[in-house]
Amino acid sequence: MANGNSADLKFEQWKGAMERHAKAKKVATIVSVVTGLGWLLFLYKMNQTSEMALRYSTEAQESVGSWTLVLLAMSIGSAVLIVVSGRAKKRAKALAASLAPELRGQLDDADAGQRSMINDRY
Repeated sequence: MANGNSADLKFEQWKGAMERHAKAKKVATIVSVVTGLGWLLFLYKMNQTSEMALRYSTEAQESVGSWTLVLLAMSIGSAVLIVVSGRAKKRAKALAASLAPELRGQLDDADAGQRSMINDRY
């Protein structure tokens, strides 16, 4: 049953790809939410800071600059993680697409007992 070994290997690769996609999606979601909340906090902080402090205080200007740099880095990181998650999803879909015809062929060639074994395995 050489096809079974190939299907088993592809199935394990698909499972791994789905797990990697799930992890990447979870991390991307968490980082994106934290980044969004950071931007909201920054905007609130800017709204609460007086115009005079923003104009004449070097400490306030440095603080705004630091916040901006950190939030921009987090935004870029979020975008990268979203792209990584999308690519992982595409890889999982491609593996599923290559696995489906092979499994259909096995099911078509199998008798009733073998079909239940194939269904149980996958």
